Amino acid sequence: MEPLSVGLIGFGGRGRSVARALDAASQVEFTAVCDLVDDQRSAAEDAYDIETYADAAEMYERSPVEAVVVITRAAGHAPLSIQAMEAGKHVLCTKPLAANTAEAAEMVATARRTGLKGAVDFQNRFRPCYWSMKDAAEELDPLQVTITNQRSMFLDRYLRPGYAYG
Repeated sequence: MEPLSVGLIGFGGRGRSVARALDAASQVEFTAVCDLVDDQRSAAEDAYDIETYADAAEMYERSPVEAVVVITRAAGHAPLSIQAMEAGKHVLCTKPLAANTAEAAEMVATARRTGLKGAVDFQNRFRPCYWSMKDAAEELDPLQVTITNQRSMFLDRYLRPGYAYG
């Protein structure tokens, strides 16, 4: 089986982590990076010796990517994913899928219309083991849970389906 040619949109902190995984995957040919920031593109070129682009449409036109991973700010998820599918690319989009349900519905409709694969990576937040860890953490150390709740997967709203973007 031929490796899948994959491009990455967003080379920030999370994007760099995904880039390492793409580069290491034997079934993937990590082909291109798109990022608005010059320094991010330079870092990608230095790290992976690949083509970089400031514009996703240019990447779709000039690079042989068959699929893209979208790891940008949430506001860009739907527009970039839809643009990718319109250009004939499969999409893996990081969470949240979209800024609202209308954008999410448009993404699904675009995938259905184009016949391309579209997926969202919700990581592990809905796994029952994380709900159990939250409950155990509250019983063991309420102060630590309060401190961790500043920005944590343990907030109830992040663990239950239906919150904001979920």
